Amino acid sequence: MTDCRVVSAWKDWQRYEMVLQELREEYNLTKVIDSRDSKHRELTTAQAQRTRQLQQQVDSNQIDCVPNVRLQLQNAIDSAITKVQEVTSLGEILSTVGVTTVVTSRGIKFEKDGIWFAGYQLGKAYTLKSLSERLSQQKLVRTIAPIIADCLVKLLII
Repeated sequence: MTDCRVVSAWKDWQRYEMVLQELREEYNLTKVIDSRDSKHRELTTAQAQRTRQLQQQVDSNQIDCVPNVRLQLQNAIDSAITKVQEVTSLGEILSTVGVTTVVTSRGIKFEKDGIWFAGYQLGKAYTLKSLSERLSQQKLVRTIAPIIADCLVKLLII
């Protein structure tokens, strides 16, 4: 510091990651999934605080429990995607639980109770590309599973 040079902050995040990894190992801490790798977008600080306040009101029997709209949408999509084979059918299933789905040239949007979320705002698993990939994987599993089951039955008989 005596030569009046500025400390470089270039790639600080990489150094922080290394230090955090060393601390995790040293103190046997549980690894937390990096938010960039998470499939679900978590609540913001304000949303988490509001959720805690609502939970306290629920605990003191002041109100009935109503989950956050983001969580409602994530749960509804996760439930509906197992029942459909195409993204277009997803909108029909979601409409039965009060969710409006709009596919645009830029992706997919969901609306519940007047609040809109783009797929990426719900998390990586809810973008149009990810939903299409999940559906194609499910289709593949539905196609291959009977074949594998038939082969296993034949192996057990022999």
